[in-house]
Amino acid sequence: MAKVTAPLGSYEASGKIGQHSVFFTWKGYNIVRKWTKPSNPQTESQASVRTFTGGTGRATKAVLIPSAFYNDAKSVTPTGMTWVSNIVKVLGELFNVSTAQLDNEFQTVPIAARNAFDQQAAELGLVSFSAPGSNETYTRALQLYALYRYGRQMRRPDIGVFDRSPYTIAPSELTESNVEELVSDITSI
Repeated sequence: MAKVTAPLGSYEASGKIGQHSVFFTWKGYNIVRKWTKPSNPQTESQASVRTFTGGTGRATKAVLIPSAFYNDAKSVTPTGMTWVSNIVKVLGELFNVSTAQLDNEFQTVPIAARNAFDQQAAELGLVSFSAPGSNETYTRALQLYALYRYGRQMRRPDIGVFDRSPYTIAPSELTESNVEELVSDITSI
């Protein structure tokens, strides 16, 4: 039900009248617009995006605050944005918000390092994630790899941000010890 002050004089109105009109204040102006039913389609494409953003966000749960990784991530986060949102944004732009594209790159990592990513992710308590309606899975190993990939993407030698191993190592050259360095980076100062 809409709340109206001075009806028809239109001093102020807020709320919904039936399923016809919505009244609200925006930037100091009284606005009326046609009411539209909110849409939340459960398409495969939307579920895929939810898997990517949800899995990337869950990966950040492994990062201790404070830690060397957190400090660097925070230092390159734009004003007005959280460090977690920035990680999701950067990786989303890099991999076209696609878990499959991130996984394709992950498959270029040597098998011993991929196994180390999985083992370390399990020890950190990360769990695989898939949004309802999605046929993609953001594995725990991929979540840990995403943190490495963010650090590599955001590396700034000129200011010393992420300018250390494992971020200086290409994905195809990663070793088990590089994965241990990543875990140390996200869990200690």
